[in-house]
Amino acid sequence: MLGYQAIDGVPITANKWLLNDVLKGEWRFDGVYMSDWGATYDGLLAANAGLDLEMPNARVMNRATLEPALRDGLFSRARLDDKVRRILGLAARFGWFEDAAP
Repeated sequence: MLGYQAIDGVPITANKWLLNDVLKGEWRFDGVYMSDWGATYDGLLAANAGLDLEMPNARVMNRATLEPALRDGLFSRARLDDKVRRILGLAARFGWFEDAAP
């Protein structure tokens, strides 16, 4: 869970260096990057930096923000696919697809 801190003035939830270069790159973390409650300030910056899930809801990293950015080339389908892959991968690890819903 990514909190409210900043590195060199960049909020952790939008820190591309930390999320992509260090955590995804050097450390090869393949889990889900989720914000602390209300710690996402710019939806597009956070999405491009590697944040997968804004908690407790999609206040700024949402369809209204990302769909136009996707259309205008400011957000890539590959980044979106990475987020979906990470979230569904977590669900698979916990067996959420194996049990039939009551």
